[in-house]
Amino acid sequence: MEIIEAVEGPYGVRLSVKKHLKIEDIPKEDKESALSDELSKFKETQKTFAKKIESFTAKQKEKKKSLFDEVEKKLKQELDKKS
Repeated sequence: MEIIEAVEGPYGVRLSVKKHLKIEDIPKEDKESALSDELSKFKETQKTFAKKIESFTAKQKEKKKSLFDEVEKKLKQELDKKS
C-alpha cells in the first residue's frame, strides 16, 4: 500500500506518512468479533486444560487406591503367614 515511508539518516531510521489518503483504504476489522473469537478460543482451551487436570487427578486417585490395596493385601498375607 506504500502508506509509510522509511528514511534512513545519520541518527537512525525515521518513519513518515507518505500518502495519508491511503490510510482510509485500509480495511477495518470488527474488533468485537475478533475479541469474541479469541475469548471463545481461550475458554475452549481452558475447558480442555480442566478436563486434562480432572483426568490426571482421577488417574492419580486410582493409582493411590490400587497401591493401598496392594499394600493391604501384602500385610494380610504376612499376618496369615505368622498365624
